[in-house]
Amino acid sequence: MENFRTTAIVNPRSANGRTGGQWPEIRRALERELGPIDVRMTEHPLHAIGLAQEAIRSGAEMILAVGGDGTLNEVVNGFFEDGRPLNREMVLGVLSRGTGCDFIKSYDFPKDAPEAARKLKGRDARRVDAGLARIVPVTGAPSERYFINIADLGVGGVIVDKVNHTTKAFGGKTSFLLGSLRGSLAYRNQPMRIEIDGKTVGDGERFYMVAVANGRCFGAGMRIAPEARLDDGLFEIVTAGDLSILEAAKMGQLVYKGLAGTLPKVKSYRGRTVKVSSPERVLIDIDGELAGETAATFEIIPGALRLKGF
Repeated sequence: MENFRTTAIVNPRSANGRTGGQWPEIRRALERELGPIDVRMTEHPLHAIGLAQEAIRSGAEMILAVGGDGTLNEVVNGFFEDGRPLNREMVLGVLSRGTGCDFIKSYDFPKDAPEAARKLKGRDARRVDAGLARIVPVTGAPSERYFINIADLGVGGVIVDKVNHTTKAFGGKTSFLLGSLRGSLAYRNQPMRIEIDGKTVGDGERFYMVAVANGRCFGAGMRIAPEARLDDGLFEIVTAGDLSILEAAKMGQLVYKGLAGTLPKVKSYRGRTVKVSSPERVLIDIDGELAGETAATFEIIPGALRLKGF
């Protein structure tokens, strides 16, 4: 069976540094199914963007993101340049090795390298949507950021900042629980104006968080948008209003079961564009990484990517 010419972009520091140490074994598992692969290692934040662009220009047919959801986000951004795809037929593959491994939960893709390699074999791929965020960036980051999973504003940005400064030696879920606890205690609900497809759904009242979801999960398995689909041309937008500490704790229990929407202050919408502004500095997490702050706009791009294994 013929395979795509594959370049693997590997973050050796993912999985708390285990990816680098296990890479020779992982590579053997991949090459047993895919044949020889080109390998490029990331060396610093945002490096995977340029590596993906270089690989596409060099004739790769599939870019395999090996790392966490943040590495995947960078690879996705490398599929684009100056607001347009470098090669619309380019295929995206994922070998998830991060703290949360949330994106693959939207299409039940395996984490195990040999099993994932078998799913990556062959030349079939399906189109999925991507999001485009226009934000006030953190230092050194772009103000336009593509994403494939979830962008969230409010407590999520604070939590991600805390998680990324917490040891991940205890694994994804425990790391996120520790970071969530620290972030939630530090966070105060913020006033936001929210527009979805031009309709105002919030106009200055305080919100705990807003999620703009293409995929279903974030935070190491929190099913914040259980009805989201990767290929329907729409975001699922979830807003949590002015939650008390007890209400936030209840949401934290329910969200892993996909039941956060049963709470009275949690609302769900569907739409193609989202605008969020605030008189305060609201932090934005994109695909598990702190990316920027408001004001922000989000736009769905239907069929922007070809995903292997979906």
